[in-house]
Amino acid sequence: YRASQKPLEITPRHKIIAELNTIVAADNADDDTQDMAWLLLDNALMQSGFPVHDVADFNDRMLRSVFKAGLSIDSFDLNPEIEVPEEEDEADQADDEDSLDLDDDFDDAASDEL
Repeated sequence: YRASQKPLEITPRHKIIAELNTIVAADNADDDTQDMAWLLLDNALMQSGFPVHDVADFNDRMLRSVFKAGLSIDSFDLNPEIEVPEEEDEADQADDEDSLDLDDDFDDAASDEL
């Protein structure tokens, strides 16, 4: 049996497609524009139940698009070395754990729900 093919429908009037077309037509396409176009295809494939062709590339595109834009990160290069504070002694941590009883809080919350 042959598997039926699903068409990829592109609506030229959609604002995303129109904006991408404007950028490409003005010869202003850059890596971010290419990432957006690939992410649109990846998204369409996943919504239709198909796997993403290259998961590693998809992951890289998502990280670049989401985190750079949302967090204003220019590069994913590591920050310079930082000093890590020394941890408390294990004896001090054991004392802190003895003073905190999470079971009491959990039991109180469970009885409130009943």
